[in-house]
Amino acid sequence: MLRDMSPETFWLVGWSLGGLIVMSFVPSKRIDRIFPIVPPLCLLLAAVIAACREKERWRSIVDRLCVAAIILSVVFTAGYTARRVVLASREQRDAFAVFGRAVVKDTIAHGWRYAVVGGEDEGILLYVRKTEFLEPEQAIVLWNEGKLDALVVPDDELGELLPRLRGDPKTTLASNLAGRYRKRYFLLVRSPAS
Repeated sequence: MLRDMSPETFWLVGWSLGGLIVMSFVPSKRIDRIFPIVPPLCLLLAAVIAACREKERWRSIVDRLCVAAIILSVVFTAGYTARRVVLASREQRDAFAVFGRAVVKDTIAHGWRYAVVGGEDEGILLYVRKTEFLEPEQAIVLWNEGKLDALVVPDDELGELLPRLRGDPKTTLASNLAGRYRKRYFLLVRSPAS
């Protein structure tokens, strides 16, 4: 069997099996770990189909199977995509984007200097156009020195932060539950009188 295999096909088999074996030893079992072996598997499938089509008696069967596989893949992909879109809509997965746009709009309109406090959701930084989180202690110092006019704060930090901020901060915006940790974020702003 190995003698009949072309060097190109042998290379694809080695690449696929080698990649699969290496990925099996990686402790993290995330789905993206398997991506490096997808291209050789696709090329190997094409080589197997081409080899089967060379035999006259297999050609019609292979052609019918390929058509069925294409139809099933279109149906599966369309169904999967529709399901993901509906679930994302129900779960309001755009909550960070909506909240972030509102924060950026308000801070620009009022000329507020703002920062994001704590948090594990890196996505919130992207949507509010910041590059890093502030530690709560650092945010308190900057706020009390008057260097910040607004803070984006996760719900679990709010109770600790509010009593320590001078100037009677007000919550003007709140996000829906969002992100991997299902948190809400709030925009605290300095009261106009302070």
